[in-house]
Amino acid sequence: YGGKIKFSTLFKALTKEGLTADFNFYPSDIILSDTTWSIERSKIELEPKKLTVNNFRFHHDEQGLSINGKSSTTDKDSMHVVLNKLRLGYISDIVNQKYIQFGGTASGDLNVFSLFNQPYYAGDLTVLDASINHYCIGNSLQVNSSWNPQGKYIGFKGTLDNILPNKELARSDVFGGVYIGNDSLYIEGDLKDVSLKFLRLYVGVIMGNNTGTVSGNVKAYGKFGEIGLEGKAFAKDFGFDVEYLNTRYTLTDTVILTPTTIQLKNTPVYDTEGNSATVNGILHHHGFKDFKFDVNVNYSQNAPEMSYLLNILMVWISRNVTLRMRRDMFN
Repeated sequence: YGGKIKFSTLFKALTKEGLTADFNFYPSDIILSDTTWSIERSKIELEPKKLTVNNFRFHHDEQGLSINGKSSTTDKDSMHVVLNKLRLGYISDIVNQKYIQFGGTASGDLNVFSLFNQPYYAGDLTVLDASINHYCIGNSLQVNSSWNPQGKYIGFKGTLDNILPNKELARSDVFGGVYIGNDSLYIEGDLKDVSLKFLRLYVGVIMGNNTGTVSGNVKAYGKFGEIGLEGKAFAKDFGFDVEYLNTRYTLTDTVILTPTTIQLKNTPVYDTEGNSATVNGILHHHGFKDFKFDVNVNYSQNAPEMSYLLNILMVWISRNVTLRMRRDMFN
């Protein structure tokens, strides 16, 4: 981060009601996340309990925001904020939230009210190529969002559209809130074929290069870094690599989610050689950290040799992972 903002200030009056002044901004450049952003010429007028912004513009190439309007003690006045192709990754970089990162390009209009009482906003945004943890979850996200001053959270509802490989449209409905002061969130969605690659940040150590999609009603909530899931989700073509076995596995089944567990019941699992097994088990976690497994596996054919599995078991244990296997899996 760096740069200089050029502006001048004209103080007009200072009374019991407050300050009256003009702030004139001049063309300036600042650096955010190694990218140069420009501030154009504009004027901001401050009066007691009134603020007027004239043509404030902050941009980098096609990305940017502009602000016009006035705010006072009445809801009849508002600031009009226009976002144009603003990359959400910049916000994640500035906030420096390592447990979840949102991406995509956002465009839309927001109106900000009541800056001198309880500020709040409302508006509509379109986010193209919406992503979580650098993996796309939808081609387009249409969001209606507002600030709730009483609960101190950003509330939203919207639709997530995704064009599937067969060119069909998969539409998911989502709503929830981000609680700024509490560093937490609540998101609920009726999902339709949403990519699961964003889970790689959390499960990549044990389930490498995971793929697949999820459908169903799913809730995600909790403090950042301790987020849990809840619901019954249909995981389709969920594939992952197990490095220690040098093998890739796939499954398609309903998965039961609780805030601290992911459960499989009589789930058929296949490897790349066509071998299959039935899995019953629970994956325990704490915010997708500190994983522990309680798993029963019944192989239908070609079970690996016991000595090889024991070696693998030692590796898992060395990484604080608990794995249980039924004796009859070696039949």
